[in-house]
Amino acid sequence: MISDTNEIMSARWVMPGEIWDLIGQNAIRDGLTLTAVLWTDAYQRGIIAPRSTT
Repeated sequence: MISDTNEIMSARWVMPGEIWDLIGQNAIRDGLTLTAVLWTDAYQRGIIAPRSTT
């Protein structure tokens, strides 16, 4: 079976603290997920401001 490299193989909810463990274990490696995690972390820490949609 051939799969697309951007295909979602599985999805599940995780606790906020668990995400860093998964990244450290190299269980999350795709750029889209890592970008979302890092952006959310920076936003929550006040490092970046929310983007305006107007």
